Amino acid sequence: MPAPIAPPAIDALLCERCGYVLDGLDLGASCPECGLPMDQSTPDRRPGSPWQQAPGIRSFLKTLWLLHVAPRRLMRSIRVDPLEDRRLLVVGVLLAAFVVVVPIPFISLMTERRVSGGAVAELAITLLGAFWLAAALLMLLSWIERRGVVFFSRSRGWRVPVPLARSIIAHAAVSWFWAWLGMYLSMSIGVPFMSALSRLAAGTFFELLLIPAPVIVGFVLGMLVFEFLVYLGVRECRFANAGTVPATPPVAHVP
Repeated sequence: MPAPIAPPAIDALLCERCGYVLDGLDLGASCPECGLPMDQSTPDRRPGSPWQQAPGIRSFLKTLWLLHVAPRRLMRSIRVDPLEDRRLLVVGVLLAAFVVVVPIPFISLMTERRVSGGAVAELAITLLGAFWLAAALLMLLSWIERRGVVFFSRSRGWRVPVPLARSIIAHAAVSWFWAWLGMYLSMSIGVPFMSALSRLAAGTFFELLLIPAPVIVGFVLGMLVFEFLVYLGVRECRFANAGTVPATPPVAHVP
């Protein structure tokens, strides 16, 4: 079995197109390997996503927009910002968890002829439980994905350390809501079709498989959006000189 390719040093300046080590070369020159101008591989070429530059509602919406209309452009701009990357991941996961609970009251109203006080309390508990269960599941899946990105990158000889992998996952996680939307859409479209198939497979093992099929298929299809964005992020950042946000210098104490 061939030995895995060693990734470049974490502090080396790399050509962001081919990964050639540029340390010691004139920044006004081009990469000797692929010809990319060296000034296009410096850390300042990655100013950060709109969220990383100025966290807020407007920048979140702009980041969400770019993630869907210009994902490569967005991933080519991200940097390592541990604090804002974690915040963005949490915001994206909570948004997706909110998408889970929105249809539940409408489903409950359609299935119940009247809503009593006890039913309202039960519905509130269901909403709260579904929200936090969905959030916990997506955080777990994001964590697993981050470990997979680091492992895959090391095996390919790419330089995607844990902080940069976290940044990629955090930005892609903004799209997690597609998994739940896909699940609900698949349920509304696929349940009648699956019901017809289940009648044909009545009394067999396949009938049990058909019951959860719309939910699983819809979730997986929506999850592929997240996986595709992670893939693009890794491709655009595999030799990134993403750097880190400089720490705020301490304020000198004046006696």
